[in-house]
Amino acid sequence: MDRPTARRSRARREAHPSAASRPAATSARAGSETPPAGHAVGIVGVGPKGAFACERLAAELRARPLSAPVELHLFNRSEHFAAGGIYHPGQPGYLLVNIGLSAITFWTDDEPPAVVAERPRLLDYLARERRPPLLLDHDDVVPRALLGEYLEASFARLLAHLPPGLTVRRHVGEVLDVEPRGGRYAVRFAAPGREPAEVLCDKLLFATGHSRNEESAEQRRCRRFAARRPGRAFIPYVYPVEETLLPLPATARVAFKGMALTFIDALLALTEGKGGRFERRENGGLRYRPSGGEPERIVAYSRSGLPIVPRARHRRRRPPAMRFLTPRAIAALRRARSDGKIDFSGRLWPLIEREMRLAHARALMRGTPWARRLARAGDDWPAVAELIARFHDRRPEAPSFALEPLLDPTAGRVFADLDDYRDFIRDYLRAELAQARLGNAASPQRAAVEVWRDCGALLIEAMGFGGLTPASHRDLERRVAPAFERLTFGPPLANAEKLLALLEAGIWRPLGPGTQLQTDGGGADFVLVSPATGGTRIAVSHLVDARIPKFSVGADRTPLYRSLRRRRLVRPFVNAAPDDGPYATGAVAISRRDCFVLGRDGRPNPDLTVVGMPTEGILIRNDSILRTNNNYAGIWAANVVAQLRRRERAAAPPALAVAGAEPVP
Repeated sequence: MDRPTARRSRARREAHPSAASRPAATSARAGSETPPAGHAVGIVGVGPKGAFACERLAAELRARPLSAPVELHLFNRSEHFAAGGIYHPGQPGYLLVNIGLSAITFWTDDEPPAVVAERPRLLDYLARERRPPLLLDHDDVVPRALLGEYLEASFARLLAHLPPGLTVRRHVGEVLDVEPRGGRYAVRFAAPGREPAEVLCDKLLFATGHSRNEESAEQRRCRRFAARRPGRAFIPYVYPVEETLLPLPATARVAFKGMALTFIDALLALTEGKGGRFERRENGGLRYRPSGGEPERIVAYSRSGLPIVPRARHRRRRPPAMRFLTPRAIAALRRARSDGKIDFSGRLWPLIEREMRLAHARALMRGTPWARRLARAGDDWPAVAELIARFHDRRPEAPSFALEPLLDPTAGRVFADLDDYRDFIRDYLRAELAQARLGNAASPQRAAVEVWRDCGALLIEAMGFGGLTPASHRDLERRVAPAFERLTFGPPLANAEKLLALLEAGIWRPLGPGTQLQTDGGGADFVLVSPATGGTRIAVSHLVDARIPKFSVGADRTPLYRSLRRRRLVRPFVNAAPDDGPYATGAVAISRRDCFVLGRDGRPNPDLTVVGMPTEGILIRNDSILRTNNNYAGIWAANVVAQLRRRERAAAPPALAVAGAEPVP
C-alpha cells in the first residue's frame, strides 16, 4: 500500500467510534463477575483476505496487548492457508495471475506496524528469496502457483513472529454450523476423515470468498439431460481444472458457456494442459503445436459473443486525478435527492464519460502544445469539450472518442456463417492486442477505458451501502459493469496471445451473440443455436459452465451459510427506495463502517464480521489479492482488540479507594 493510502486508512480507523467508544459486544459478558481467562477469535476462510486479517490482528495485539491471552482459530477447507483454493501452489503453471507483480504484497504500511521486520513484496521475494531467483519487471505476471508459494511463505513468516499472548490454531475442514451459545459462538467443523469437532469463539470473521450456490434451473436441466445420455456430461464449475477438465477424452466435443477469464483457464487446460505447445513466430506472434490429446471440438458462447480482451501494459505508475468524478461532485449528487441516493445512469455516468473523453484526449495530445492547453482547462467541462473539438478540427485524422463500438463492436453487423464470425473475432483480438501492447499511456482507446478501473474507489464511495437508486444499481451490476470489466479486467498479454493462437489454429471457435442452448430435443447431444450466424446449429457432448457464480447469501449451499440463515444470524442486503422497486444484490447485509453482520432484526452484531466476496453488491471490486480495495482487515482487527479490552475492563474488580490516590481511569 502506498503512503497516502496508509494515511487514509489510519485516519479512517482513528475516526471509528467502534474502536474506542462503542458499548461492549454483549451486555451479558460486560457484567461478568470474573475476568476472562482468555479470548477466542475465529476466522472462517483463510485465503488471502483471511490471512491479511490475521496479520492485522497480530499487529494490533503487539501494539495494544490485552491482559488475557488470545487464541486465534483459523478454519480453512484445505491445508493451503493464505493461498486458498485460488492460489494453491500445486496448480498447473499455465494458470496465471491477472495482475502485475508490483501491485501484489502480503504486507501493508498501515499502522500499527506489522510484527515482521522483513516484509518483501512479491517482486522482491522472487528476486531475493526464491531459489533460483526470478528477475522480473513490475508489469510482469507469474503463475498463480508461484503467488501461492509467496503467500504461504509470508504467512509462515508471520506465524514465526507472533506477539506474546497470541496463539494461532489451524483447523482444516468444512465449517458446518455456527451456534450462538451463552454470549459466544460454537463453531462446528469437520476435518477430512474425522468426526466433527467444536470450538467456542468470542468473535468471528467470515472471509469465505466465492459462493457455492444451489444449481439454477438451467443447470439442473443440463445435469438431468446429461445423466440420461451415455458419454455426455455437464460440468457446472471449472476448478480445479486438473480434476474437471484434464480427464476429458480427445473424442469430446466441448462447449464453454462464458468467454472471460475462467474460459481462458479452461481452454488452456484442454490444450497446454494436454501437452500442446506454444512457439514464438518470427513476426512475434504465437503458433500452437497440438499434442493430439485436445478435444475434437471446442466452441464458446456468451451473451455478447465477445471474448474478454487483454489488460493494457501499465506505462504510468499512478493514474491522473479525476477532474469531474470527484468526492465533491458525488456529495453534490447526494444532496440532490432527499434520500441521498444517486441515479447512476442519469447523474453519475455522465461524469465518468467526461473523464473517459478527457483521458482519450490527454493520450492523443501528449507531447504537443494542446496538452498544456488541456491541463489549463482544469475542471471546466465546456472549455475542455471546446478544446477537444478544436483539436479534431485541426487534426481530422486523429481518432475520435467513440464508446459504443468499444462496448459492442458487433452492433449492426451481419455474419454469413461461423467462419465469418471467427474471422471477425480473430481480427478483433489482433486489434485489441495491439492496443494493449501500446499501454494505457500511449493508446487513447485504452486510456479511456482504463478510467473505469481508475475510478474504482470513487465508484465504491458513490454506490456502496445502497448509495445508488435501486433501478440504476441494477443497471450498473447487470449491464454497465460487465461490459467494462470485459474491457479493463482481462487476461495478461501472454494469455491473450495464447487465446488468439488457439483461434488461428482452429482449436476453438466462438459462437455469435445471443447463442441459445437447447436441451428439449430427443437427440443425444446438447445443441447450440447461433442466430447471429444464420442459425448455425452445433452439437456437443460436454457442456461446461465457465463462469464464476455471483455470491448469493440466499442461494449459497455450503453448510456454513445454511447454518447462518437457519439461525437468523444473517440477512440479504436489499437496496430500497420509496419511489423505486427494491433490488436484492445477493450480498450479506452489513453495517457501513465496520462490516458487522446485520441480523434478521436489522441490528449490527459486533461479534460477527464479513469481508470480501460476500459483500459484493454492497461494495464492489472485492479482489482477492489486493489489500487496497475495501481494506477492512485493519478495521476488523482494531475493533476486535478494542471490544475485548472493554470486556476485560468491565469484568475487572473495582479498585479500592485509597486516600490521596489518583482515580483509576
